[in-house]
Amino acid sequence: MVFYVFIPVFKGYEILLSTCKDFTILSEMLILVDFYDIPRPVSAIQNRIFALEVDKDNLIQAMAAVGSLEKLKLGQDIATTLELRCIKFACDKLDSASTLGHFVTDNCDNIDLVIRLINKSKDFLSKSAPIDTPKLHQENWRTTRETKWSSMNSNLPSIP
Repeated sequence: MVFYVFIPVFKGYEILLSTCKDFTILSEMLILVDFYDIPRPVSAIQNRIFALEVDKDNLIQAMAAVGSLEKLKLGQDIATTLELRCIKFACDKLDSASTLGHFVTDNCDNIDLVIRLINKSKDFLSKSAPIDTPKLHQENWRTTRETKWSSMNSNLPSIP
């Protein structure tokens, strides 16, 4: 009986889908059609998700959609593909420490999604923007420290 109630909602859905540019709405639509087992609009919603461009304004929104879709059996492949697109965008556009820092501060309300994106793309980000790290010559430091410590100990009076 409930199935018949939702059929008019999806009648003519292709026109409405073509205007939707929100990953969150599209993922919630997939959750709805999965819950009510309505297979007809699944491929159209999937195609619309793949047709949307990932950009800096909707990157976190896309990552939120990934989190929602990966919980669904029918959404796991879509979530994986969308997440790879997000990682590719992050690697291409977040190519400096400055842009990455601005991205993190701009999206601090969704820090869990930011951290997930950075963790998933950290190998690619480090290759695209190498960071010069100072070398800490540990062996020399230890030798110097041990030498100083032994010279300090030699100057101390011995305790009988």
